[in-house]
Amino acid sequence: MRELGVSAGETVLIHGAVGGVGSVAVQFARAWGATVIGTAIQDNHDYVRALGAIPVTYGDGLEERVREPASQGMDICLDLTGSEEAITVSIAVPGDKARIVTLVRPPLAKQYGITMTFGTRAAETVAQVVGLAARGDLDLPIARRFALADLAEAHRLMEAGGQRGKLVLPLD
Repeated sequence: MRELGVSAGETVLIHGAVGGVGSVAVQFARAWGATVIGTAIQDNHDYVRALGAIPVTYGDGLEERVREPASQGMDICLDLTGSEEAITVSIAVPGDKARIVTLVRPPLAKQYGITMTFGTRAAETVAQVVGLAARGDLDLPIARRFALADLAEAHRLMEAGGQRGKLVLPLD
């Protein structure tokens, strides 16, 4: 969110708002005063609302559902799903194409002329996340914990998507 320059009064669309990265991105954008619209399956709408975002369901008609709460367009669109639908909808709503970013699909980013980023893991960013979490101002949801022996299963679930939060493996 810092790389995208989120500021108060802006409208941010986050595709994949309930995942580990998406849920934190929603919280940062809200903390900086942005209105956030988060895409998610219907079963996760209450969670998206609890994070402070306006939930919108994926699928046919997504563009119209996104335009409804954002009639003036989007200032920033962040794709965490890698779906072509997310990228094409982000491009279709009014806004600055330079502020549309995907973290997961380099070929689609190149095809549509949008930014591909891998984010930053700068010490300052990590310290900020840890500090907010320690104070209880940031919810870091964990979808499931795995033993290292279950790495393959964790990877399958990660590839399938749809997890609410992070999949966690031990460091040792």
